[in-house]
Amino acid sequence: ETFQQDGISYQVCRCEGRSRENVEEAIRAMNALDDVHGILVFYPIFKHKPLEHKMRKTYIKSRTGVYYKTDDDYLRDVVLPQKDVEGLHHDILKVARNMFRARKSERNPATTLNDVYIPCTVLAVTRILDTYADPGHNHCSSINGKKWSGCTVTIINRSEILGRPLAALLALQGATVYSVDETSILMFEGSNGTSRPRMRRCDPQDTTLETCCAKSNIIVTGVPTPGFCLPAHWIPDGATVVNVSEFPNVDPTALPPNVNWCPNVGKVTVAALEENLVRLHRQFLQERN
Repeated sequence: ETFQQDGISYQVCRCEGRSRENVEEAIRAMNALDDVHGILVFYPIFKHKPLEHKMRKTYIKSRTGVYYKTDDDYLRDVVLPQKDVEGLHHDILKVARNMFRARKSERNPATTLNDVYIPCTVLAVTRILDTYADPGHNHCSSINGKKWSGCTVTIINRSEILGRPLAALLALQGATVYSVDETSILMFEGSNGTSRPRMRRCDPQDTTLETCCAKSNIIVTGVPTPGFCLPAHWIPDGATVVNVSEFPNVDPTALPPNVNWCPNVGKVTVAALEENLVRLHRQFLQERN
């Protein structure tokens, strides 16, 4: 419906058969069409189905050593990167991480955030923060052109699709980012003009989810289970909280009165997907000419 309203031509394709091979064949057929500029696959298809034993270590590049744990992981890399509107292909997901590492070593100083093709969920969160978490309203200050300098962010998710690239991008824009998962907390620190970006593992005796939240101007929750609920009293008054999970990771009725609460990112993600599609189409035209 949104595509139709915005004048984007689209076609819904149904796959004949239910095997991974059937889906792969359908994706490759779309890859081969010049008049298809973006491909969106509705996941999960085989969410918990592991790859056959002979496929478990199917490497896409010997130097990266990437292998797939599930059929869905494998299918994400079947979509060509130049047609992947969701930004889930491994070559896309690694860009933000590699860019952060390059800035740490200053091997690639010419690369800017404008050069990065951002996964659409991450792009949606950044657009929401641009609107509702303006640095001037969150005790942050732009230093040396870094928008989020002086801002502390806690991201409760470290997936390749959301948490990792979002942490890297915000840190490169000057934020101090705590990346939280079940096993550890990592801290990403962006360059402030006098030091290089760095990442380190936090000591669990000194740094907990509660202490991270207490010092955060922004909290992004992306825990994909219905049983997780972030205690509202951990959230500072005046903070911005963005819930990316399909489940409410926070009880909105218990939030402090001045919290900026964004309960979901679905509609903004659709807009981000369209933004990526336009960018891919522009790239297609440039390469053709």
